[in-house]
Amino acid sequence: MPQLIPPHPRFHASFLSAIEEFRAAGPLSDWAAHVDYEAVRGQEGFAAYVRDLDLRRVASAERSVPESTLFWIEGEEFLGRIAVRHRLNERLEVMGGHIGYAIRPGAQGKGHATALLRAVLPLAYAVGIDDALLTTDPDNHGSRRVIEKCGGRLVKQGPDHCYYRLRTGGAAEV
Repeated sequence: MPQLIPPHPRFHASFLSAIEEFRAAGPLSDWAAHVDYEAVRGQEGFAAYVRDLDLRRVASAERSVPESTLFWIEGEEFLGRIAVRHRLNERLEVMGGHIGYAIRPGAQGKGHATALLRAVLPLAYAVGIDDALLTTDPDNHGSRRVIEKCGGRLVKQGPDHCYYRLRTGGAAEV
């Protein structure tokens, strides 16, 4: 059964395999597009990437918004990742929101995104987010279904973005 766990260097090979799936599938997810594939290909580069994810939990001069990232893992297989941004800035209010997730293409359509989002809601609540903002493209019907299955309410839709609100408190029973 998949579980949320902190990023760890031991998932290097599976993580690379997932990035390769994203690259082969066509247009990359926002998250996968920002992963420096060349930098994480080596063990040291991936370990540095994992350390950076850990450092993001605290605001810094480079990052005004703290972010907790977790991997969605089954056994030793990287299935996806999710990030909880502890607060919003102007950019995240437009696109990104409090929570962003990605499931590797080979694991999509199997309920992982819904389970992943449900599993992270208690963490979002624990960092002080009671009513999370989630954003997605209007044509990303899969992501919209995931958010709605988890109780998300569409509050605004524009030509480029859909804005959902999702209560986090007590979400484990959703």
